[in-house]
Amino acid sequence: MRKKVVARPKSEDKKQALLEAATAAFAQSGIAASTSAIARSAGVAEGTLFRYFATKDELLNELYLAIKLRLVRTMIAGLDPDEKRPK
Repeated sequence: MRKKVVARPKSEDKKQALLEAATAAFAQSGIAASTSAIARSAGVAEGTLFRYFATKDELLNELYLAIKLRLVRTMIAGLDPDEKRPK
């Protein structure tokens, strides 16, 4: 009888650390930034990075979405609710 393997739950803190490390790495080295350098900067093993993001492209896409969401939230927070808008 085979034992069922249960994966540890993913930590939101680790995911955030990976995204922050990826931001810095891509800003410095562009798309050539290595996943091993990103993982090292986040304080995790490279294999851990791939538990959160299956590929480097997936990491880059997730980073793009996170930055886009932050930008939209900042823009919305800066809106004046009393300002008249064109209809």
